[in-house]
Amino acid sequence: MSSNRASIIEALRNSAASPHVSLPGSETYNATVSSYWSNQEKEVRPTCVIQPTSVSALEIAISILAQRQASFAVRGGGHQTWPGSANAEGGVVVDLSRFDEIFMDTEGDEVKVGAGVRWGPLYDYLKKRGLTVAGGRVAAPSVVGLALGGGLSYFSAKTGFVCDSVTSFNIVLYTGRFVSASPRAHPKLFQALKGGTNNFGIVTSITMTTFPDTDIWGGCLAYDYSHVDEVLTEFSRILASSTGEQGSSEKSFDENVHMIASAGYVQQWDAKGAGASLKYTAPVQSKPRVYEGFGEIPRRSNAESEIRLAPLQEHMLEEARYTGGDMRRLFITTTFQNDVSTLHQSKSIWEKSTPNLKNVKSLVSSIFYNAVHPYALRASNARGPNALGLAHYLDTSNRALIIATVSMFWEKKEDDRLVVESARDTIREIEYVAKEQDLYHGYKFVNYMWKGQDVMQGQDAETLALLKQVRQEYDPQGTAAARVQGTWSFDDEEEPVKKPSFAASSLGRLCGGRLCGKADVQD
Repeated sequence: MSSNRASIIEALRNSAASPHVSLPGSETYNATVSSYWSNQEKEVRPTCVIQPTSVSALEIAISILAQRQASFAVRGGGHQTWPGSANAEGGVVVDLSRFDEIFMDTEGDEVKVGAGVRWGPLYDYLKKRGLTVAGGRVAAPSVVGLALGGGLSYFSAKTGFVCDSVTSFNIVLYTGRFVSASPRAHPKLFQALKGGTNNFGIVTSITMTTFPDTDIWGGCLAYDYSHVDEVLTEFSRILASSTGEQGSSEKSFDENVHMIASAGYVQQWDAKGAGASLKYTAPVQSKPRVYEGFGEIPRRSNAESEIRLAPLQEHMLEEARYTGGDMRRLFITTTFQNDVSTLHQSKSIWEKSTPNLKNVKSLVSSIFYNAVHPYALRASNARGPNALGLAHYLDTSNRALIIATVSMFWEKKEDDRLVVESARDTIREIEYVAKEQDLYHGYKFVNYMWKGQDVMQGQDAETLALLKQVRQEYDPQGTAAARVQGTWSFDDEEEPVKKPSFAASSLGRLCGGRLCGKADVQD
């Protein structure tokens, strides 16, 4: 261990409000490092792990780390996939798991949630009180991490992004100062934190609005791959008909609708399939009319999920079944406007990548599609500005946005390069196709980003200027950019799009579609 690292550990241990400091080989250190969701993150070895138990302990710890120019990472739930996103090789991990308290306000309209709380326990706590929030769709990720990245929920068509349900952030800035940010106090910082991740400090808790809990209708439908185009066509049709796209005169949208369409490949069986996760956030007993088209597509006889009315927690646990076990993982994402042809082309681009991966042991590859409907964007805007850069999208388009995400789970480290390059190539080619059709949007859904993707491409000038101003005001020493793993660069400019060239390598490396800068979420 270098003398500088040793002095940092000594200073942390000797501070007035000492956080729990754990070194390699200790039970706490091993438990923390082994609990990351992706195996790549588990392989990163920090010098130590600190677990502050109070705001004052965190203030002192951050001051020490900044003064000694230590490299560190912020870890909430540890659910981001890429190595170094919430871990620091040779640095310090600030583990927020002990900020695990939940408090209701006296009226029951808001809930305060610590940075170490995950969605499963929060939903359980609220259900006992007949309440819920517009939050995560899987139990394991941290509440604060999802909100800081923006986040989607089953209720997004009604309430916007998850971050739009946050009414205040408690944060320790990288200067070591504690601040509570809300629309009334530090409003610019408040806006920047709604999707701006850990670029300005370490959030210790958030306060969210609550509403009455109710059961949700839905489930996951499985289809043979021969029907994948029908699934995508129906997904696009529902979105298009409700926004007046493609010549449709029907413009009303049922704000209870939540859909994810997908295509997948399982290496073990050398087989592909298609799927649709359908949710309806009202307690109906039978299939809503809006989903009748999905019911007309022939389903697999061994489809795992029963369509039913059930508590949100049951649906959330069902979604978790599709996230794999102890594996290496990757998410990488892009966005384009709803268009059935572009959806089909993006699926075909992903499909073309699978033959190159047939020898990757235990690989599960998929491409899945979330939608951000104009209703969700209007609901988001109605709750005040955020840092996602989508406030003015509806000024120029009435189309829903499609978040296309490539997901990879696999077993062996020696396959990392092949898998990562294949996924990057797939996203680059999809972006090229979308740009050629003038349907690409630079917005990146931060919670599904991979290392190096450029979140700044999707920012409008107004939001980008605000983010730069907030960083300069609240992090004047530039600690985030210089020392904190996974923070963003706000100065990158997008390169011109180049035509793909498949002669570059056996994987068909693409020349176009830029991936640059750094991106991460506190999760």
